[in-house]
Formats: sequence, C-alpha cells, structure tokens
Amino acid sequence: MADKVVPRQVARLGRTVRLQCPVEGDPPPLTMWTKDGRTIHGGWSRFRVLPQGLKVKEVEPEDAGAYVCKATNGFGSLSVNYTLIVMGQCQVFRRRPGGSTSRVPTATPCPA
Repeated sequence: MADKVVPRQVARLGRTVRLQCPVEGDPPPLTMWTKDGRTIHGGWSRFRVLPQGLKVKEVEPEDAGAYVCKATNGFGSLSVNYTLIVMGQCQVFRRRPGGSTSRVPTATPCPA
C-alpha cells in the first residue's frame, strides 16, 4: 500500500482533487475520513466519500490541511495520512520606470 500513497498532495484552486484510501481486508473495512481532526460527513457538500477514497470538488483555500482515512474491520485498523496543499494563481507585478507597478497575468501556481 505504501507505494500507492503520496502523502503530500497539491490541488489547484477551483479544481477537483481525489485522495486515495487503497485498503483491503476480509471482512471489508469500514472507512472514515477526517480533516484536521473533524469527521467528514454528508453535510460537507463539496466532499464525497468514495469506496476507495475522498473526492473534493471546487477546491477552496480552506480545504488545505491534514486528511486521514481510517479503515477498520474486526481485525484492526489502518490509517492513511495526507497533507493537502491548495495552489492559486500568482499575481506578478512589474515595476515601470518612474516607480509605478503593473499587474502581469501569469499561470504560475502559488499557495492560495
């Protein structure tokens, strides 16, 4: 399982991100996701718990944080940990002669 998980995930602002929870067991484990220690549930409208992971739609800056998938069955439990980093669009400013600045559009990602 360790080779299937990249613990540091980067998502672009406004996009969809999927965090995998590649666990198996017999009996099949029940999975629970948390973000920064809070349980993710159906009331989290942009979040959907899937059989093998978590999907977050229209990522916002406050979605950044620590995510944990905990899988449990009668034989024990296993946790998969992620850190989600949300990237926005940088604004670059160019100094003009005389001291004024102008905004230059760029597609360079930067922390949101």
